[in-house]
Amino acid sequence: MLKKWYQGRECDVRQEQDVVRAAAKLAVLHKDMEKLAVKIRPGADVQGKNPVEEVRRYNRELKKIRSFIRSRPVKNDFEILFLENFEKMYRTADDILARMETSGCRKLFEESVSKGSVVHGDYNYHNLIMLRDDIAVTDFEHMHTDIQIKDFCYFLRKAMEKKQWKQKTGQKILEAYEEVRPLSEREKEFAALSLAYPGKFKKIAGSYYRSNKAHLSEKNVEKLQICIRQTEEKYEFLSRIFPLNL
Repeated sequence: MLKKWYQGRECDVRQEQDVVRAAAKLAVLHKDMEKLAVKIRPGADVQGKNPVEEVRRYNRELKKIRSFIRSRPVKNDFEILFLENFEKMYRTADDILARMETSGCRKLFEESVSKGSVVHGDYNYHNLIMLRDDIAVTDFEHMHTDIQIKDFCYFLRKAMEKKQWKQKTGQKILEAYEEVRPLSEREKEFAALSLAYPGKFKKIAGSYYRSNKAHLSEKNVEKLQICIRQTEEKYEFLSRIFPLNL
């Protein structure tokens, strides 16, 4: 096996310049990937999931977790906090599903897969090596056909969670990407709806649901508290960055 090693450092999400450069690099990567035009044979497991069906499944999982926690006779701090915030989070999740069903998200996905649009699948600061004049992108093992803007949503969310959804930084990240690869209105709509979905709340709850309940990790409670606190910051950010009423 032959590997190419790069001399550099990992992208520092705390440095605005790094994440802005990384967004521009992602746009370049997406344009290069468009030239691949991958043709997927029927049944091949290298295709993304329909976003509408994926959100529908997420909502079922949230309700399943709530039913489980409700059934527990004695509830710990995590479970109490989850139930206190479930209704608000689920209303948002249900609203996002309804809006995705009537939006162009499904069509955007079908077109992306049909033309063989390729995504990195795990584009985050851990997989970016900052060089003097460029950025080396690593770890392509999750590459598959999907809506390319999913890569951008994932990267933006990871970066903005560290930045407390600071509008100025988010705007620079979006502008850096669009300077290289402008987004269509359908892509912006998908990005806004995808980011608005309470995925972090669902992920933390799902992790707890699958964990050993005999020992409650204070880290889990802290993660849930931060997630809830950042929710309003996220919606304020999205309402200003994307032309979509959330």
